[in-house]
Amino acid sequence: MATNTFNNAVKIAKYAMDCLENNLTFTKFVNRKYESMFMDGGAKGGDTVNVRIPAKGYSVRNGSAAQPQGYTDSYVPITLTQHGADMQFTTAQLELNLEDGEAFKQNVLNPLIAPVANYIDQQGMALAAGIANSVGTPGTLPTTLSPFLDAGATLDECSVPRDGQWAAIMHPRHQASILSSTSTYYNPQSDIAAQYRDGVLGKLIGGFKFSPDQNAPTMITGTLAGTPAVSAVPADGASAVAIKTASTTSLNVGDVLTFANVYAVNPVSKLSTGALKQFTVTADVDAAGGSTLTVSIFPALQLAGPNQNVTALPQADALMYFWGVSGATTYNSKSTRESLLFHPDAFGLACVDLPKPASATYCVRVRSPKLNIPIRLIQFYNGSTDQELYRLDVLFGWATLRDQFACRVVG
Repeated sequence: MATNTFNNAVKIAKYAMDCLENNLTFTKFVNRKYESMFMDGGAKGGDTVNVRIPAKGYSVRNGSAAQPQGYTDSYVPITLTQHGADMQFTTAQLELNLEDGEAFKQNVLNPLIAPVANYIDQQGMALAAGIANSVGTPGTLPTTLSPFLDAGATLDECSVPRDGQWAAIMHPRHQASILSSTSTYYNPQSDIAAQYRDGVLGKLIGGFKFSPDQNAPTMITGTLAGTPAVSAVPADGASAVAIKTASTTSLNVGDVLTFANVYAVNPVSKLSTGALKQFTVTADVDAAGGSTLTVSIFPALQLAGPNQNVTALPQADALMYFWGVSGATTYNSKSTRESLLFHPDAFGLACVDLPKPASATYCVRVRSPKLNIPIRLIQFYNGSTDQELYRLDVLFGWATLRDQFACRVVG
């Protein structure tokens, strides 16, 4: 009988990379330029680097007299973690049972790599919970493209550049809900045909690319009763607000809050956008009626300085609005699917090559030409069990770089 010719680390690694590429969606559209920071002239930089974010908030002077403004560095950390998947075969299985080539890829590698790719993508999509900008109706699927166009308007108000790089990662249920009503937005006819033939959306007149992603999150909103209000004026720069409530209240990570008379400002002009500033809850909190709860929020309240994002701080007794509603149970405990509209600079992904261990006889590193994601495969033999073992590893880290460059579409 002929020897199985697929038992080769190089071939397995290359096939594994094909599988990895085919299972990533969100990852394809984010900022990838910070990976070189993890190596500096060969020096070890550790598993966390601080990424510098562009400065903002400079003001225009009046007249000819110079008015120098200070520069404040702003950083976001990216931390790498290692993940992977492993498989093993007896030498008899390799000889007698495993198909070669495409069959091996489909029947063995795809089921192994899919969870790894899914995990990379899932960790990125999980960043959506930290995005305060939000449009749509919790618990109600969108039936038109209006929420996505509203999300685009929100990004315009945040001075996000219209440079043709915007992406819309859709929850599959959102796409299914609006697919039948989008034909009037499409031109040329080839795009219309593809929409109905493939069941996916393409480019809209707004210029953003729509892609479905099974890892688009679903959240459960908190519960609210009565009319919660601000207990005390928070300090400028605060990332928590004290709320008093006469009824049992629970807020979940990802819930969106606004406060009466606290409006968002354009990050460049610092003029009010006319819309209440949105904040997302960053930690679950529960409180019985008649108590005060401390709600952790993002972004922090900034009234002064280059990072100003509000026209005023919440005042004592100012109403807190839950998903835009005060004193109502309209959006309590709603299962809410989330899509994400964003510019690539909203999120950063760093993927770094793992080293080849000196003691590893068979070790292969390959890098995806499409996604620039490296994967390492090590093959080793266990003489006690007569098995060939393979371990596949990836090293990566995610971070939200510029939260105002993204907007959630909920429903």
